Amino acid sequence: MPARPGTFCMQHGVTHTHGHHERERRREYDQRKGTRQERGYGARWQKARAGFLAKHPLCAHHEKRGQVVPADTVDHALPHRGDMAIFWESDLWQPLCSGKGGCHEAKTLRENGLAPCGHEATITSARHGVVCVMCGRVTGEAVA
Repeated sequence: MPARPGTFCMQHGVTHTHGHHERERRREYDQRKGTRQERGYGARWQKARAGFLAKHPLCAHHEKRGQVVPADTVDHALPHRGDMAIFWESDLWQPLCSGKGGCHEAKTLRENGLAPCGHEATITSARHGVVCVMCGRVTGEAVA
């Protein structure tokens, strides 16, 4: 099958191959934040992640609602922000489902200030869950 034809880029005034801008954005992101390996997501993380998901196969958020949804992502319930002590603290990990509209995406949006209630949100700690600053709505459960 022939390769997908390039598309004309209004930004650069030339024809690019499919995915050019995505690769460019990823390269810029890696330069700013470091590669996945530099941020801790290398082979050691992949092994720890696989072991954690084997022990915790269901999405924690769905399980709390009595729903059975497989987890495919290990989330840091308390954002580590580059702190490797928090990064490797497995008591602060939780299994979540991912994908468009998945629990991991929703949690990330809340952490970045886009709560489902429409207010600014913050995660206070793994023990308190995600709490909206404006209305006090708890959108995450505390970790026991």
